[in-house]
Amino acid sequence: MTSQNSIPRRSTNRPLRLSIVIPVYRGETTIARLTRLLVAEFAGACDLEIVLVNDGSPDDSAAICRALASEIPQVRFVNLSRNFGEHNAVMAGLNCATG
Repeated sequence: MTSQNSIPRRSTNRPLRLSIVIPVYRGETTIARLTRLLVAEFAGACDLEIVLVNDGSPDDSAAICRALASEIPQVRFVNLSRNFGEHNAVMAGLNCATG
């Protein structure tokens, strides 16, 4: 018997695909550490995808995010042409997310 509030069970044996969307603005000093900590924390627990969205940051965030995406297979990078704001950056990342 299942209730309306119960969480549906997965019907396959495939691991859960988890996408984490991170809007990045002035994050050059923190984004690499955060990304590596997330990859380490979720290693083996799920099929992880991290979507880094550079929201027109004036610092070197774009270059760092690009390097992380080329170095770490779980990382995807979206580079917005200018600052659109946090909510729009999150929506852009969600549009690219596959989990």
